[in-house]
This record gives sequence, C-alpha cells and structure tokens, in this order.
Amino acid sequence: MPARIIKRHDTKVSPRARFLDEDGEPINLVGCTITYSLRNAITLELKVNRGSANPEDQLLHVGQAFYQFASVDVDTVGVYVEQWEIVYPSTYKETFPVGVVQYVEIEEDIDNV
Repeated sequence: MPARIIKRHDTKVSPRARFLDEDGEPINLVGCTITYSLRNAITLELKVNRGSANPEDQLLHVGQAFYQFASVDVDTVGVYVEQWEIVYPSTYKETFPVGVVQYVEIEEDIDNV
C-alpha cells in the first residue's frame, strides 16, 4: 500500500524524509548533497532521476529533508517507489530507505489539469 498518495498535477506536495543513523539518531545534513529519485513500480521508468532535495533547518529539524515536485514529476498516474541519496562532505554515499520500500501513488484528478 502506498505511503504517499497525491493527485496528478499537484506540485504543492513535497515528499519529506527523516534520516537516522544505525543508532536511530538523526543525521546532521549540514554540508551534504541530497537527491531524490522516483521510479514507476511497474515499468521501472525513472520519473525523477536524482532531483536536488533540500535539507530542512538542521537546528530545528535535524536529519530532515524535502523534495519539491515540479509539474513534470507528477503528470503521470501510477504507483512509484521513492529513494533518497545523501552524499556526505567526505564524499561517502548513503541511500534511504533501507529495508523498506517507500511507495508513492499518483491518482487521477477529475479535471485533468
């Protein structure tokens, strides 16, 4: 079952994630590069391929980031799988989520605009 359900063409919605280390502590994202990918679960077509994501204010929301959808990101109805990648200042990479699949469902909208 999808964890995020949105209507086609809705760009106000911003996927958000909270990244935790192996001890369950929030990861400080200061100086990190964060990307967001979205792939169709059936066709495997990439809808978003490493789009630039933004960290939230790390003093108030440590470990949290968001991606702002563009209209082309949400123009096709379907079920998708999302993935986030963090590149640390040390250039090491880490991919989230781990051990669970994060689904996004884009539903038909009535007026198709």
